[in-house]
Amino acid sequence: MRIQNYDEIVHFSSSLRKKARGTVLDLFCSAVETVDPYRIVSDNLIYNSEKRDLIVRNTHFSSSRKIWVIGAGKAIGRMAEALERVLSELEYSGIICVPER
Repeated sequence: MRIQNYDEIVHFSSSLRKKARGTVLDLFCSAVETVDPYRIVSDNLIYNSEKRDLIVRNTHFSSSRKIWVIGAGKAIGRMAEALERVLSELEYSGIICVPER
């Protein structure tokens, strides 16, 4: 994650405050990246094409079964992008509901 006006925010005041503001913004960016829905799904969903095995965390599923994707909410758009990347070789169906911006 990149904060567009990072320098403007950090360099606004005294050197002690600059360091504190920089630290807080770095922690904020780290927290946001940690809960990124795309990264979480990508890290926890693996498709092994040789074994035709879909792994969700440590649970294995046969990819010969029909895969349904169902989701709703603010994070589902990014989650669906990760699913599309991981499941690109498979046939799947589903529906997602993403709030309007």
